[in-house]
Amino acid sequence: MVLKFFAYSEADKNNKEKHWDDINSLFYRYGGIDNFFSKFGDVIKDLFSDQNYELFKRSIENICMPLNEMLRNR
Repeated sequence: MVLKFFAYSEADKNNKEKHWDDINSLFYRYGGIDNFFSKFGDVIKDLFSDQNYELFKRSIENICMPLNEMLRNR
């Protein structure tokens, strides 16, 4: 997830779609952002300082909000 997010962030607009699809596939597989982070948040948190982890998580939530809302309501 972390590598895909950074690849998405750094990609030009022609290459973002593949990374976006991979990120969404992960969230769909685990039933949304909340479930994904409850399962893998501790592992991801070890990669960042507390402040950067919160920034990372918030950034993910902002770009994937429509998918997350759909998964919460199913």
